[in-house]
Amino acid sequence: MSSECENNSDANTKLGSAFRSSFITLRNQLLGEWVGAEMGLSGEALSAYAADLCSSQFQKLDDEHLVQEVLADMKAAGIEISSSRFRAKMDELMQAASEQIATK
Repeated sequence: MSSECENNSDANTKLGSAFRSSFITLRNQLLGEWVGAEMGLSGEALSAYAADLCSSQFQKLDDEHLVQEVLADMKAAGIEISSSRFRAKMDELMQAASEQIATK
């Protein structure tokens, strides 16, 4: 592979990672807003919860760990939700994030 092709491949990989990171950040924001509302949060508490899910701590987690963390928060708030329903909501919000980013 030529050096130019390798450079293009590296650039595409970095660009793909940046887009994926943007999608995940927005998905986590939307997820935090949804979960916070489900837990009865509003105003600053809701904003803080959503911002927390966008923090670097949660950006480093894979989806499985994110699911476990958020489901534990919901359970502590007295909300029972199946992991499959929660994952479906995550998928729905990832699609919404993709659409929002695509239209910017």
